Amino acid sequence: MREADDPDDFDDEHVEALLGLIGDLANVEQAVVEQLVERPDPDAYLAWAKATLPSVGPALFDASSEPEPVVACWLARELWNVMPVEANGFEPVPMPLPAAGAPCPCGSGRTWGVCCAKLKLEMPVPPGALWQWLVLRHPDSYWLRHARSGTLPIDGVMHVARSLHEAGAWKPLADLLAPKMAAALERPEFAPFAIDWLCAAYEGLQRIDDRDALLKRLGHHDSRMVRTMAGRRLTLSVHRRGDWQCAWRLFRDVSDANPDDPATGVLELALLANERRFAEAEQRADYWRNHLLDADLEPDDEFLHLITVFAEDARDGRDEYYRRYLPDELGELVDWIDEQLLARPLPKVRWRRVEGMDDDDFTRGAHMLDPSPTMQRLEYEWQEEALPEFALVMDGEGEEDDWPGISMAVDWLFDNPDAADSLVVLDDLAAILAEAATTLGSTDNHWYMMVVERGAATLREAWSAKRGTVPWAMLENRPPLRLLCRYIGLLDEDEDPERVEEHRDLYLRLNPNDNEGYRNNAVDSLLGAGRNAEALQLAERYPNDMFAETRYGRVLALYRLGRLDEARDVMDAAAVDLPLVLKYLLRNRIEQPAADGDGSTMVIGGEYQAWLYRDDMREAWMAEPGLKEWLAQFVQKAQQSLRKRKRRRRR
Repeated sequence: MREADDPDDFDDEHVEALLGLIGDLANVEQAVVEQLVERPDPDAYLAWAKATLPSVGPALFDASSEPEPVVACWLARELWNVMPVEANGFEPVPMPLPAAGAPCPCGSGRTWGVCCAKLKLEMPVPPGALWQWLVLRHPDSYWLRHARSGTLPIDGVMHVARSLHEAGAWKPLADLLAPKMAAALERPEFAPFAIDWLCAAYEGLQRIDDRDALLKRLGHHDSRMVRTMAGRRLTLSVHRRGDWQCAWRLFRDVSDANPDDPATGVLELALLANERRFAEAEQRADYWRNHLLDADLEPDDEFLHLITVFAEDARDGRDEYYRRYLPDELGELVDWIDEQLLARPLPKVRWRRVEGMDDDDFTRGAHMLDPSPTMQRLEYEWQEEALPEFALVMDGEGEEDDWPGISMAVDWLFDNPDAADSLVVLDDLAAILAEAATTLGSTDNHWYMMVVERGAATLREAWSAKRGTVPWAMLENRPPLRLLCRYIGLLDEDEDPERVEEHRDLYLRLNPNDNEGYRNNAVDSLLGAGRNAEALQLAERYPNDMFAETRYGRVLALYRLGRLDEARDVMDAAAVDLPLVLKYLLRNRIEQPAADGDGSTMVIGGEYQAWLYRDDMREAWMAEPGLKEWLAQFVQKAQQSLRKRKRRRRR
């Protein structure tokens, strides 16, 4: 047992007492607002306060040496004097003071002048203390009506805006704040919040053009602070949209106006890291760190700390940069990932052999995920009780900023740390983090990587020597296979080709049906490395494929291996089934066609498919002596196929 004067005990007790005071003051404030809205009579109000407030906020009264009626009257008077009054334009109407010789309202029996007139308690009541409770007392329409009529002062507008922002009420927030921006920007203490909140409202409403138009307007504001804030937000927005050239032009304007501002340095580093220019970001971080120290920036400045993190590892810097600005709920989720996944050993996942599936090459030796009864119960709770709050966002029906929807899921995760061993839970977390990619800065952020890498490593360890398959057709197998696919999608083949090949081969071995189409990249990579026999062996596993990579990849592999008769037979069929691919391969120059649909799908046999294959592989084809001339013999067959297709479409 610790000694009574142990500093840790003192700190804990002090913090607990402080939290009690804050909580009780909030309770008192809320009760006062309710009373004054219903019955704003000074005498009745003071009588109510003496009878009610000691039980509403006991910690406040226990902390004072004054009698309860004295504290109640003093506190009631202070709160009355900051209460916004609708009839007075939402400005307070101070309570009249009693005459010096009048009886003191506290009930002590003495006169006001010798009793409570000079009383001052150490309970600071700021001017806007009651706004948060008053805002909740009326519907949004009430405040919008007063704002439109001009009877709501800008202080009140900002208090209402804060409440709407916290509630994610984007439409009323935009309707309230947009007409009042000019007034808010005149007050330096309000300007940063006004810009942030209105931008958040536009983003929540998917009115990105309105947000950017606002920021462009503010870029010409008289206030340098406003111009800078707007310029930084617009720079980051344009950069996220993919218009990097325009973003860097905007950044230069911000930088020229604020060459010694550490926030400007951090923005530059974030842009470089988002473009994966990590080495350059680390060099620039060194420059900014030295420059700001020479400019007498305090060594413990938070921006300088972040710049130092960038200098040591730009990936870590990028992740910490975005971590600082996450919504609370999403921040708690990534905290859980840091706390639970980093040091936790990989789980030993159980698999069950499925009988009667050996007749199909793609399901021979099939296994399915077979969690223990304890894990099954945990996964059921997760998906039936914890996760549904966030289902709309994951289904694409909600907004990305609707992160409060995951609060129940996050609470459940902290209560159930063993959930980190569930591939089902990890798969759902990966989906949530993929939805949050923009908010987290990128898809390859630290937390998404931790989740998908844990899933991939679990599969890799379980199946390093074990024989058999894990077919996608079995619903139980989809979470681990999806995690493996997500991990492969994050790997850079140029930086680490061996790791890419290892995990791609693992996927093709476990799920030979290859629902994600990894065989295409694998065939191209093998051909690019001159491993023609392996490329042919893989492509021949899918003889009826309509992917250009496997159909034409077989041709290129056979040609290189000198098996020309076989190459001719395969090419005959490919020219008929995918004629545009041959046409595009033989063209010296060709414009890129429009992507199919929204670019997320591809029409088999279409121009976009043909162009993509040409863009990836034409150099390899044209490098083979005599191959271009050899291909020419199949052009007529390809043209006939194209004419037949046109006739069918006309019919």
